[in-house]
Amino acid sequence: MCNISECAISDATRHLSFQHHFSSPSKIPSTANESRVILALQALEDNKSLSVLAVAKIYNVNRMTLTRRRAGKPIRCDTTPKSRRLTDSEENAIVQYIVELVIRSFPLRLCSVEDIAN
Repeated sequence: MCNISECAISDATRHLSFQHHFSSPSKIPSTANESRVILALQALEDNKSLSVLAVAKIYNVNRMTLTRRRAGKPIRCDTTPKSRRLTDSEENAIVQYIVELVIRSFPLRLCSVEDIAN
């Protein structure tokens, strides 16, 4: 048997070791990745002799992402999905109509909102 302090230290060490081996990998936030892509694009603009592959390695960004951005393709979150059924003006009109009905204390159901949209 061990004394209380030795047992506490060994338990803490065991817990830290276990936590180290099974902790989820930390991900870099997407804003950091976006800033690296922007810096890489600026580096390509400033120095024409650099290749896309070299800049991608230097700034730790995906080569294809850099190539697509350089060609002018927008970020996915900035594009409108093709599966979208309503235009912005149609969606705003429906939302405004629903807000007016709610203000008048008219109870809405999902089927009535669907009828309005159709």
